[in-house]
Amino acid sequence: MGTHTKKEIFEQSAAWAKVLKLERRLPDIEGPLVFFGAGVALGASDCLVWASREILRRPAYAISSQDLFLNREIIPSLQAGLFVSISRTGDVTDNILAAKAIKSAARDATILTVIGEDGKELGAFCDEAIELQVFEESVATTKTISSMILGSQVLMYNSVPLDFGLTLGKLPGLLETVMPRYEQVVSELAGEEFDQIVVLGTGPLYGIAQIGALAMLEMSVEQVFPYQTLVYLHGPRVNVGRHRTLVIAFVSSRGKNEEMKALNELEANGATVVALGDGLGAENGILTIDLESGLADVDRAVLYLPFTQLLGAERSLARGYDPDSPPNLPKVF
Repeated sequence: MGTHTKKEIFEQSAAWAKVLKLERRLPDIEGPLVFFGAGVALGASDCLVWASREILRRPAYAISSQDLFLNREIIPSLQAGLFVSISRTGDVTDNILAAKAIKSAARDATILTVIGEDGKELGAFCDEAIELQVFEESVATTKTISSMILGSQVLMYNSVPLDFGLTLGKLPGLLETVMPRYEQVVSELAGEEFDQIVVLGTGPLYGIAQIGALAMLEMSVEQVFPYQTLVYLHGPRVNVGRHRTLVIAFVSSRGKNEEMKALNELEANGATVVALGDGLGAENGILTIDLESGLADVDRAVLYLPFTQLLGAERSLARGYDPDSPPNLPKVF
């Protein structure tokens, strides 16, 4: 059990190296960008909004595919010239309906789709399709979703243009370096009993937290929730202490001091806390993983994902499930 999922998690550095060779760029269209998708692709869109602002210096929005086709009257008000679909395959019904809605409500808009596998039906409704040819057998998407985020960032860097060799180009090697630490911490947590798992992030890392939480939920079939880091200190923290809680925090560089203060509070309230980020030293009571990337938050965002993916796969096996084929769930697109 779990053969495909674990293999695909460990194949990510090779998939990233392939995507980094992408020579395409975004269409030369002015105005805000709109990223859209469903499921984990919506989390990717939330991350890419930050990438657009920081790499392209352009405003951007993340909107779910269903909101675009169920509320198509909002499309003209976005005043966006370019819509970017994030999709594992070209068979995603939500994305196809969203593309049709955009074409009917904003006839001059351009739709670009970044697809992990191949374009199929969705590609026919878009002006341009970029197929990354990163294929998966497992139900929960691992290397494909991270590759779509990275591929979209490469498109942005190519469009500026800026040399990303010393930023995104470092990611495959950084992942190879940090994976043994991921495996070590995962082995400590895989068999532990928790009533709930919380994945925290801020800025571009909140979208990554959404993806990580959903991947874990799908694989290990347990209560997993994403939150913005400091938001969790409000109402949601009432469960900590009364329920066995594992907190996984994707710590940003910009907000590190405030975020670590929050994590120490949660640990004092009884949570088991794991913190991943740059420049993290030893913390009493907190498991820390120092990524040692030297990269900005938005550039290293995908580096966090394999930890939650691997933890989800190992907890799935420990709980008697098969991460390759979770109950009641067809292949997620």
